[in-house]
Amino acid sequence: MVRDTIVEEVRAAREAFAKQHDYDIDAIVKALQEASAKVGRELVSLPARTLDDYGMPSHKTLKSVVASLAQSFTSLMNYRGDDSVMGHLVHATWSSGSTRLRVDLLSGETDASALKVPEVRKSVAEYVGWFPDRIRRSNSSIDFVIAAELVVTVDPTVRRSVAAAEFMESLVKCTVRVTDDRGKAYVHEIKDWWCPEKAPPEENQPWRRLW
Repeated sequence: MVRDTIVEEVRAAREAFAKQHDYDIDAIVKALQEASAKVGRELVSLPARTLDDYGMPSHKTLKSVVASLAQSFTSLMNYRGDDSVMGHLVHATWSSGSTRLRVDLLSGETDASALKVPEVRKSVAEYVGWFPDRIRRSNSSIDFVIAAELVVTVDPTVRRSVAAAEFMESLVKCTVRVTDDRGKAYVHEIKDWWCPEKAPPEENQPWRRLW
C-alpha cells in the first residue's frame, strides 16, 4: 500500500481538531458551523434530481458503476475507526485465518466470514445502502440489475515487508460484479498490497507460522 502524505496530513488535522474540542461531537459540530458562518457565503439546498433529469436510463453506465464502487471501497477514504476498511480486513485475516468476504449488494446479505469485524460491517452496510442511488445517479436503473456482489479475498501467505512498519503487508483482491436483466456481467477487479495500521496479537497470527 502506498503511503499518501496528504491523507496522513488530513488525518492529523482531524485528530488535532477533535482533541481541541475534547472529542465532543456536539462541540465539534458547533465549531464547524460557526466557522462556516464566518465565511459569509450563502448556503442553498438544491432540489433532488429525478430520473427525468437524467434522461432515459441506460444499461451501459453499469460498467462505470462497478468500477467506481470497487475503487471507492478499496480507497484510503473508506476509513472506519482507526484504519482503512482494507486495513481492517487484512488485520482480521491475520487474526482469524479467514480469507474471504462476500457481500450481496442487493440484499445486504454476507457470508459467515470472520472478516466481518464491526468496522467492515458498518462500511458494507453503507455501501449496500448507497448502491441503488449509485445506479440512479449513473443514469441507469436498479430494475436492470438482477444480481450484484462484492467479494474481497486476502492471501496472508503472499506477503512482503514494509520498511515503515513492524510487520508485513498482504495482497488483497476486491471484485465487484453486476449482472443485468439481459444476462450481461460487468466486472471490475482491483489487486493491491495492504498493510494495517496496527499489528494483530502475536499469538493470533497464523501466517507467521508459515514464515
